[in-house]
Amino acid sequence: MSNPEVFGGARWIAEYAMRRGGKHAPVFRRRFFMKPWRRARCAICGLGHFHLRFNGRAVSDDLLTPAFTRYDLRCEYYLYDVTDFLIPGENVVEIVLGNSFYNQTAPDRLRSERQIWSSDPRLLFHLTADDRSILVSDQTWRVAHGPIVENTVRTGEKYDARLELPPWQPEIEPDPAVWRPACLTHAPGGLLEQATAPACRVMRTLKVRRMHPTADGAMLYDFGENIAGNCRIVVTGSAGATLRLVHGEKLNAAGDLDNGHIGLYTLTPDFQTDVYTLDDRPEQEWAPLFSCHGFQYVKVFSEGGAELKSITARVIRSSFDRIGSARCADAALRVLTVLALRSYEANFVNTPTDCPHREKMGWTGDAQLTAELGLWYYRVGENYRAWLKSIRDCQRMTGQIPGTVPYCNHWQFGPVWDSALIVLPYQVWRFTGDEAIVRENYAAGRKLMQYFADIAQDDIIAFGPGDWAHPGRSDGNPGGITAADLQTIIPGSVDATAYYYRCAEYMTEMARVAGTPEECREFAALAARIKAAFQREFCRPGGHCAGDEATALGLALDHGLVDGAEKTAMAARLDERMRRVAYRADFGISGAKAVPRALAANGYFDTALQVLTQRRFPGWGHWLVRGATSLWESWGGDKSRNHVMFGDLGAWLWEYAGGVRPEISGPGFAVFQVEPPGTERLAFFEGRHEVAGRGELRWAWRREGETHVGELWVPPGCVARFRAPGEPEAQSLTEGRHVLQWDRAEGR
Repeated sequence: MSNPEVFGGARWIAEYAMRRGGKHAPVFRRRFFMKPWRRARCAICGLGHFHLRFNGRAVSDDLLTPAFTRYDLRCEYYLYDVTDFLIPGENVVEIVLGNSFYNQTAPDRLRSERQIWSSDPRLLFHLTADDRSILVSDQTWRVAHGPIVENTVRTGEKYDARLELPPWQPEIEPDPAVWRPACLTHAPGGLLEQATAPACRVMRTLKVRRMHPTADGAMLYDFGENIAGNCRIVVTGSAGATLRLVHGEKLNAAGDLDNGHIGLYTLTPDFQTDVYTLDDRPEQEWAPLFSCHGFQYVKVFSEGGAELKSITARVIRSSFDRIGSARCADAALRVLTVLALRSYEANFVNTPTDCPHREKMGWTGDAQLTAELGLWYYRVGENYRAWLKSIRDCQRMTGQIPGTVPYCNHWQFGPVWDSALIVLPYQVWRFTGDEAIVRENYAAGRKLMQYFADIAQDDIIAFGPGDWAHPGRSDGNPGGITAADLQTIIPGSVDATAYYYRCAEYMTEMARVAGTPEECREFAALAARIKAAFQREFCRPGGHCAGDEATALGLALDHGLVDGAEKTAMAARLDERMRRVAYRADFGISGAKAVPRALAANGYFDTALQVLTQRRFPGWGHWLVRGATSLWESWGGDKSRNHVMFGDLGAWLWEYAGGVRPEISGPGFAVFQVEPPGTERLAFFEGRHEVAGRGELRWAWRREGETHVGELWVPPGCVARFRAPGEPEAQSLTEGRHVLQWDRAEGR
């Protein structure tokens, strides 16, 4: 279905009427004439990805548009102002279509090539000038095979410069043997909706840090960072010579590229491989249009005498703005925060993903665990809003959602993953004050809560894998840890029920925003029942929870499932637990977020900091010892080395080393806490955060002998509640600069 107001009489067109499976990128062109105009605009939906040019000029720096959606339910289109791209008289529009997940042709173990929406690339287009319809997509367009002879999601792009299509000459008809009439085709099935989230772009470029030859005659280039993107090359050689670029993130003992840990899902030999074939020009420059890889290293094979003159890596991600920064005196935590943000960026290429190479799937658990990380450092609310639409697209009538979105797969992963539908709008509202995102997702959240109630027994949910990526699950064990050294993984019912409770709490607040006070009371009552059930099922007097695993204790504390004396006893037990295992990361992704937060929030800041930074296996600091340039999927490093699911530490830096937390009593930082830690482990903290619509929050503190001095800038219209360590009451600070001082307070 097309949007009649935007697309007028446009028709969906494709290279073939009924055919699927082509790996190439078809090129569509149409000649048209322009009379004098003041403003021109075009609307385009090109699936899977499109690249739009007028008279040989690209209309935008956007890449990999549109985003991956459930194409049979919803497709995104773009509006571009093209006033300055047109000329009086004859013009030529050109659209190149890539495959993306819409026409995923390379077989893989996830069967992503067999989706219900799968079809050949197609487009819908409408050009207007001064509110007059100038050109629509129809069967009068011409289409040809272009130089991109292959492009697939997990393999890459193959480009043959000898097949480049020359520009159309004025008043000369294109060669009918090359340019065939386009075919009218069916719509992809989804409703058309204008894209509003910032699109992907090249955000940085990297130079080669090191290079060395490999035993098989190739040259290996190291760019120093594990990123998502592709390469731009400059090459010379004779026509027909080729350069083959294989991308990866890990080297073997011989210093050669090793993709065995991430290439196992792709059932073709050319995983993460781009190929360029030269024509007869003396020097040629090229970068792929439709490939994006996860890599730090590129291995380049030259065949037929091709000579690589230069190579740079292009960092590609969704182009949301950077709005925050934070650093502290601990060098390891500073570096780990850089790595967390690098992995966050690499795993936000249109949608939040688990990894930028192996799967490229929108795992809901990874996204919800790192929501605060993203919101502290990036203006990412619109990107979350767009992805939440995809979550709703994938939601079943029973309320259930899949573990991966918009690729509907991996059902029954439990509330740690499913809670993304509730956690993301709640956190965006908490950080930005955007009530609309709560209202947009409230009904879907209510359906999800009904699904949770349906699978719960006596308010306990038993669905879930337990603490995912616990070191006991890892195939890699470089520290030689035995099973007796680290406790077993928690039962899946512990974290599932803890997140069921969190969702009930969040829905209580979201019901207020949505204007449903009766449902607010119902969710509050449900939260109270879940809390009682959790205590009855898992807690014992003396601060015990489940088997006293670190994650069980951390979740109970961080999610507010224990109170009073039991809370105090449980925090002491967690502290003792982490000391006993020498601060090693005796947990997976649920514990990685809950344990440092629970410790710092309950008076054990120094223990939390030691857990985050100690350098023995398993732990974040051990990754630094092993040369990590991004966060890994497993403590042992045997799996992906660009996962963000362990990345909450960058938010922890703000909320506990800085002590800054937005309050729900005044979302969007209208009211926020500032509670610096009582610690001797840190000498300073400094950070800045652009508050939506209000200005910049700046906060820095430093230790000066026995005294601490802080400088706080409160944005206009905001109130900071400042409480020094050891002080029972907070003081309210309004707009402007405040210099604060407090004596050293003993931390535990």
